[in-house]
Amino acid sequence: MLLPCMIRAMISSNRQQILKGCDQCVLCGLCLPHCPTYQIENSECESPRGRIVLIQALMRRNLDSQKIDLSTLEHCLLCRSCEAVCPSKVPYGEMMTLTRDVLQPKQSKLVAQLMDTVAEPQQMQKMLSRLKLYKKSGLQKLIQANGLLGGLLKGEFRAAEGLLKFSSSEKLQDYYPAKSESQGDVQLFVGCMGESFDQQTVRDAIALLNGLGFGVQIDHPASCCGAMHHHNGDVKKGAELKAASLSSLSNSNRDFVVGLAGSCVARLLEGKGEGNGAESPSIIEITDFLVANLDRLTEGFSAANKKVAVHQPCSSKNLLKNFDRTMELLNKIPALELLMLPTYGCCGASGIHMVSDAEHARKFLRDTVEWLAVEKPDLIVSQNMGCMFHIASEMERQNMGIEVIHPVSLLRSALADKIY
Repeated sequence: MLLPCMIRAMISSNRQQILKGCDQCVLCGLCLPHCPTYQIENSECESPRGRIVLIQALMRRNLDSQKIDLSTLEHCLLCRSCEAVCPSKVPYGEMMTLTRDVLQPKQSKLVAQLMDTVAEPQQMQKMLSRLKLYKKSGLQKLIQANGLLGGLLKGEFRAAEGLLKFSSSEKLQDYYPAKSESQGDVQLFVGCMGESFDQQTVRDAIALLNGLGFGVQIDHPASCCGAMHHHNGDVKKGAELKAASLSSLSNSNRDFVVGLAGSCVARLLEGKGEGNGAESPSIIEITDFLVANLDRLTEGFSAANKKVAVHQPCSSKNLLKNFDRTMELLNKIPALELLMLPTYGCCGASGIHMVSDAEHARKFLRDTVEWLAVEKPDLIVSQNMGCMFHIASEMERQNMGIEVIHPVSLLRSALADKIY
């Protein structure tokens, strides 16, 4: 338990670290055209430069955080696009998370419950049991059929309810043996949400890896990487969860550790444990792993004959920096017309932001929806689970009928007659 004096010392240390980062910024503004919120709002307050000026004033106590509107800090999506172009190498992402930690912005009861749920596997199972009852009882269909959803569930409640269609209470096996000549075993890190909310992607990944000759180990209970807690200002909890995940993965006796959730892999690899004693294992994002191993399938892919809009997640672009490998994989599929899905540099999902501020998150898909109505692709692919949920929910809301899947699912379907 932390004593009050220890907490004050930590906050003071964080303030100094934040101010050091602020001092690196020369206010050149080169980041502005790359910032999604600035593009949407066209306001200096919604830019990295504007936020840094505000943060500096708050940390110096020139402004009282209790007396001003802090929504501009809450609007930041932490896409890190500003860092990618900053000539002064301002650690903007770190500054923003530490600022949220110091200021401790208020969270709704629903968001707090969701954060607690993903952090504890037992809580996740309880939630899934309730969701199963909600769906099986017919209550969900009754609410939707009678148009009660709009009246009963506003904002974040409606966004959270929209996630239900992705949920699954079916349990995965602990181990899936290779289906061809053995190349070794893979520990597949699916994150805290993969098995419960993105099970089809997990099963497609298992099928691909088995077909390539790799046995696949799935950890139970699944661990949380702490990314959502970290981004939302609970730096201590985020670091604890990250350390626990790294420790679990480091103890794996498998030949490879492969991560399916791109943003989770990025979080685990960033900072090399951040001084908490946990060392980063040799975890490989599944896109990179597949690029290195797909040549084992000498028979090639079946023609897809589809028009596919490809979404570039922030985590892939700015942290993993492996989007070119995603395109390399997709280009292996014959008769596939690939189009880049236009966004403002971020789809708006940003972890739990798509729930905590659903209407703000939807703004970033406004032009995307218009573009999709013209281009009419058969599919949308994204290698980030949160982005998939956010975009798919908007497709359903707009009655567009466009399926959103992970690239591994598209690869799996193109290799359906080659692997079992």
